Amino acid sequence: MSLQPRILPRPVSPAVFQAARDHGYTELQARLIAARLPDADAGRVATLIRPALGTLTSPWRLPDIRPAVSAIVDAIVEGRHLVCASDYDCDGSSAATVVLRAMRDYFGVPADRIRHVIAHRQRDGYGLSNNVADKLLDELPPNSLVCTCDQGSADEARIARLAAAGHTVVVTDHHGIPAEGPPPSAIACVNPVRTDSQFGDPYIAGCVVALLVMAAVRQGLIERGYLTASAPKLTPLLQFAGTAVIADCVSLGRSANNRAIVAAALAQINGDAAFPCWRAFRELTGLHRPLNAQDLAFTAVPMINASGRMAHADASLAWLMADDDATALAALKVLHAHNEERKTTERAMVAALRPHALELAGQGASTVCLLQPEGSQGVMGVVAARMVEATGRPAAVFVAKQGQPDVITGSFRSVPGVHIRQALADVDASHPHIFAGHGFGGHEGAAGAHLALEHYPDFLVAIDEAVRRQVDPAGLSPTTWVDAPPGRPLTLDLLAEISPLEPFGRGWELPVFALEATIAGVKVMGQDRTHLRLDLVADGRTYEAVWFRAMEPGQDPPVRPGEVRLFAVEPGENSFRGRTRLQLLVRQVVPV
Repeated sequence: MSLQPRILPRPVSPAVFQAARDHGYTELQARLIAARLPDADAGRVATLIRPALGTLTSPWRLPDIRPAVSAIVDAIVEGRHLVCASDYDCDGSSAATVVLRAMRDYFGVPADRIRHVIAHRQRDGYGLSNNVADKLLDELPPNSLVCTCDQGSADEARIARLAAAGHTVVVTDHHGIPAEGPPPSAIACVNPVRTDSQFGDPYIAGCVVALLVMAAVRQGLIERGYLTASAPKLTPLLQFAGTAVIADCVSLGRSANNRAIVAAALAQINGDAAFPCWRAFRELTGLHRPLNAQDLAFTAVPMINASGRMAHADASLAWLMADDDATALAALKVLHAHNEERKTTERAMVAALRPHALELAGQGASTVCLLQPEGSQGVMGVVAARMVEATGRPAAVFVAKQGQPDVITGSFRSVPGVHIRQALADVDASHPHIFAGHGFGGHEGAAGAHLALEHYPDFLVAIDEAVRRQVDPAGLSPTTWVDAPPGRPLTLDLLAEISPLEPFGRGWELPVFALEATIAGVKVMGQDRTHLRLDLVADGRTYEAVWFRAMEPGQDPPVRPGEVRLFAVEPGENSFRGRTRLQLLVRQVVPV
């Protein structure tokens, strides 16, 4: 079983290529589009690439949207308490921001009638957990309305407790629905992945679901006479929905809704309507050019997520909800400190687990499952992603649940071709004792699970079998997919030709090209000396390239001057003191 990295060309759909050319795209643009869309989408090229915001699917097509709106409108009009219960990641925090700002700033609900509760990752666990339900039951006034954000679809037991106590629960979510169906104790479960959904787009993020529900609530409040017909629309809140789409690894290729929302979000973030959080972000990072999806994905989102990983996600919400620049900057500095702590913890776990991951993959395991009981629950998902990069197959990292050493919690990351939540559902169907009393959740690319430590050996066998039913592990290896050669040198003009295809993200990946080059210079960079700056000679030009995480701490560089290698490179810009130049980001290196 080979674990040697591969650089392979992306398959190109001839039908999509021709459709893109017919719509006026250049040959290079058409090839990039055709490498990201299947034949079935040839007729959707015009609407998928640059969808207008006005083409968003109507929220009234979401399942349970009418009972959800009716319940929320009733609670607002009747003066009841409104509670937002959200997940602790960026999608959940962004969704909570949308709901809380909509209630307070657009619907005029007094602040003393609005509450927010968010689980502590280590103490409370994922979803609307028993700890969260206990907190709500202890603190809520009678007859409150609880609106979940980015969670709730698999939390019937806790929802039933809230309903039995007289509270109304509305679920807004995008995660998988259990085999037994949506939670019956919720008055509504608004989730586009339900089998009875008429929405037509199962790829939207949890925050997008929350925003669509709030948009429908606005219309409901107008119909009830609580708001006037001229009441402001919720358009500025797209800034948070777009960030959540980028953060939650939902598709930017198959979903016109996601693309439209991200494009609109970036336009607002870069304009006069930007919320204070984004002005603070610019001040802290020094990024004063227009922000793009990569700035959010690789700089903003890790800081938002770090708070929930290392402490409590309330700090993330404080930054997103800040109403002035000073408050936003103070909150962002807290997130930045958490993110630096996260990096240190992540590096230690990766160094400890990577050798075992490579060993398992070399033995032919379909899924790399790693157990580190004393590990950090906050970074296990990030570490799992690093194991995917190293092995080219789905990976999971398990740690002991805080305060319950006999229970382990795991975070999964997957690869194209493996629907990881479906694999967990198959495990549950064939081995119901494994998750009994605990559970799992997630979606195609990422998931989480809890199980008793004693059932872990059974789980290893079951998940290996479940993934093998989806893919042959013999064909899995660390693979970097590259686009067809551009046919000319990599230049800033090439970037300008690519830019109309933005925004890029999961399912609509940034262009990466193969470049056979001679290494003219190697310089070690970074505080931990794991990054490289390379001078590459190809096409009669010298390119400046950066290779992040090129080696483990203490190792020598894997390449030397004078060597010829095949590089997978992502072209980008490096702006400094008013001068912009091309810089290549190395994604993979293999022998020629």
